[in-house]
Amino acid sequence: VSKGAQNQEIADTLHISVNTVKTHIYSIFRKTNSRNRVELVAWSSNVYG
Repeated sequence: VSKGAQNQEIADTLHISVNTVKTHIYSIFRKTNSRNRVELVAWSSNVYG
């Protein structure tokens, strides 16, 4: 996500379905209180440097 990969690219890399990627990303959004990928990357850089 932080490298700008789309759901399909992530799915292909991990050999999982696009729906699985969407489910996991949605779960990460909820856990980090992020509304989109930009907020998620900002959260990640604040927490992990």
